[in-house]
Amino acid sequence: MKKDPQQILAELHPIFHEVFEDPALTITRETSAEDIGNWNSLTHMNLIVEVEKHFQCEFSFTEAMSFANVGDMIQAIQHKLI
Repeated sequence: MKKDPQQILAELHPIFHEVFEDPALTITRETSAEDIGNWNSLTHMNLIVEVEKHFQCEFSFTEAMSFANVGDMIQAIQHKLI
């Protein structure tokens, strides 16, 4: 089912809250690892796993490591949901 970027962003918020253990965290399409202090390789992989579960999709390792920001992730999710 196709979802618009804002809908995907809204669905990503609780996933980011859980993975980064910060219920006050706000993300935008421009948010990147540099913006979140504890976003490291381990939390990145945890984030990918939770996103895959939620959206019932799967990213290749290369895809998962190529996300420069949340917008890239949203775009990849949109392509998986088509």
